[in-house]
Amino acid sequence: QYLTMGRYLTIDDLSGYKSMNFSSDTNAYNMHYSAENGLSLVAIARAGDSGNITKLSIRRSEDGAVMEITAETLARIDDFISGAYTPEIPPALFDAANFHRVNWSADGSGFMLDRTDNPELFLVSSIRYTPAVPIYDRAALGKFVADGDRLFGFNSIFTPYDEVFFENNMLVVLYVEEGSGSVTHEIGGVTIENGAMKIGVVSATPQGGTDDMLARFIVLECSKEVMKNVKSFVAYYQRTAAAPTPLADLPADYGTYQNREQAIADGVYVNVHGQEIYNQSIVDVFYENVFAQVPAFMRAINYTIEGDTIITDYQYDGRMFTVTTDSTRDQFGAQEITASTYKYLVPLGRLHSISALEPYYLSNEQNIFTGPAGGKDETLIDGLAQIPSPAKTANIPANRQ
Repeated sequence: QYLTMGRYLTIDDLSGYKSMNFSSDTNAYNMHYSAENGLSLVAIARAGDSGNITKLSIRRSEDGAVMEITAETLARIDDFISGAYTPEIPPALFDAANFHRVNWSADGSGFMLDRTDNPELFLVSSIRYTPAVPIYDRAALGKFVADGDRLFGFNSIFTPYDEVFFENNMLVVLYVEEGSGSVTHEIGGVTIENGAMKIGVVSATPQGGTDDMLARFIVLECSKEVMKNVKSFVAYYQRTAAAPTPLADLPADYGTYQNREQAIADGVYVNVHGQEIYNQSIVDVFYENVFAQVPAFMRAINYTIEGDTIITDYQYDGRMFTVTTDSTRDQFGAQEITASTYKYLVPLGRLHSISALEPYYLSNEQNIFTGPAGGKDETLIDGLAQIPSPAKTANIPANRQ
């Protein structure tokens, strides 16, 4: 039995984890490790006794093969249960996020892009990035403020950050622009992977927002100890519009063929038996974001053979997929809203003989086939979810096609 402890040893927090067995002397072990991360913290249990709480460090080659596994015993599980051992919880990736509206300037984005370490991200991309500038000391902050004050009118935004603050801390400064002053922002998911800090920004636009331009700085306060191995900073929008109307709150005639124009205007992918397809770009961007491990959402409408409407929401949180299907408009169906979760977006692949409706499926298994590969008895496993297909022009990595 695996023991999970908060954020420190929670197997469920690892994406794409696999299982394997290994042995040492006469003791057999069962282990879960992450196929996506080079370093994973997991718990293992030893057969024959109550086991240890162990930190496993996994080093992988570029093609994903496990090259080396080292283990460090932290405590016995008995000690954890009795309270004699308390796991250390990793520090937060940032200590505070402060949001400051500033003067909008036509030169504002250029000013920030000149100070990022990855301006190439902003050239052509389906992902909406926003500038992120690290500031490590008071001198660098002073120059940043002096150069930018004429554009933004910083006032006292950066006054609290003195020499004492920078002894053990640093800043990561994000810059966002919007076409309405009513847009709000918050920090979404934040991760540190392979020396890069990835920061998700969530924005929301209220109904009836103002039409004035908005410029806002988001200032993250971070510990230098936590950030000591971070070499680059990437900030992106996790969601750039108000959350979609919940399926249960949509009108009864929403998305019907006769009223499909409203759904199309709302940015919904609409597929009328493959003969009429609207908003294909919504699907393409969803795939591109998923393969970049950026949270993504799309809503799709398909029609039964009788012409009834089926609405499906696809939500990707950076690790897992949630598929919510609304069949309440299907007079011959279950007429219910159901939700299922999946771990993997799996390509059908070009080497299989199966004739399938879609080239991709959502699955909780990485191998979606059963039977001899390429043989007449090869079939798809049960429990798969269909997902709309990307266009051939979508930016899909070659190894994911």
